[in-house]
Amino acid sequence: MPSDLAWSGRTRFDLSDRDQRYLFHMTVLTSAITAEHYTHWLNADLLRSDWARLRLPRALRALWQDRFPELAAGVVRSA
Repeated sequence: MPSDLAWSGRTRFDLSDRDQRYLFHMTVLTSAITAEHYTHWLNADLLRSDWARLRLPRALRALWQDRFPELAAGVVRSA
């Protein structure tokens, strides 16, 4: 991962490790600044499988779920 995306220092992630994949998704989703960051670094299947457990800011989660409704399918909303 390039340093402009992974500015906190960690640039390598083992995506077969659930905890490292969580950190990877959080890094990309909260630090990406270009469309290429998203299209190059995110995998739709992995993102869908991890979406419900990501602790994203509400506005960011809503933005992504509005654009990609399939992400919200696995998320339980509180009343």
